Amino acid sequence: MACCVKNQNCTIDKLFKRKFNEKLQTLEEFSKGFSGDDTRRAVNAAYYLNVVTGIESCIYLGDIVYYEPKLFKKDKRKWRAWYLENRCSMTIDKADSLLKVLGTLNDSVVTTQKQEITPVKFRPTAYEVVKLDSLNDVYLIYAKKGGTLFKIASKRTSKEKCSRIEVGEKYPFYLESLFPRNFKGKYDLSPKSLPHVSGVDFYGTTVTLEPDSINDLFLARNVRGLCFIK
Repeated sequence: MACCVKNQNCTIDKLFKRKFNEKLQTLEEFSKGFSGDDTRRAVNAAYYLNVVTGIESCIYLGDIVYYEPKLFKKDKRKWRAWYLENRCSMTIDKADSLLKVLGTLNDSVVTTQKQEITPVKFRPTAYEVVKLDSLNDVYLIYAKKGGTLFKIASKRTSKEKCSRIEVGEKYPFYLESLFPRNFKGKYDLSPKSLPHVSGVDFYGTTVTLEPDSINDLFLARNVRGLCFIK
């Protein structure tokens, strides 16, 4: 039985409230620069909140896992708003049931290998750039390969002498999807498996999918701004 407390207008599950706040606290500490075992705890916390609320976090699960403080604060506001709206109906039992759809997570620190939280990588090969765009502080590079269109996000940088990317040219981009396919060795967190995901918050800018042609988002390890790094 879940332990509950009566509010003025409803009954609130204290166990769920405590667990929900613990996950937020874990992520807040991680966003301030904690590392080591805190990384594994943060990944679990983000997963828990993503699944229970349906609100995707902006934590970056790449070779280096990190959570920009301003992005955490933005996510925290969304999660807090969700809790206030659903606190009367959500219980610890309901949350556990949601998690069982994808598998059971417990509260212990899970040993997570790097390859389990690293986004799927694409080997360097020739991609033809067909369009360049920008949105706030982010460049958007559209490139084609084998009839497939790829949307690549790159943080805007100060101007520097470099091999500038040009439309019509081909480049051996080293792409990484921003959506993990093998989270904890079994969970596919790509938009194909989680249709409510419509994009990512990339350095404070929302980069969206385009249902008719773009069903994934990427970054390129050998691109800085609009510079191709040979």
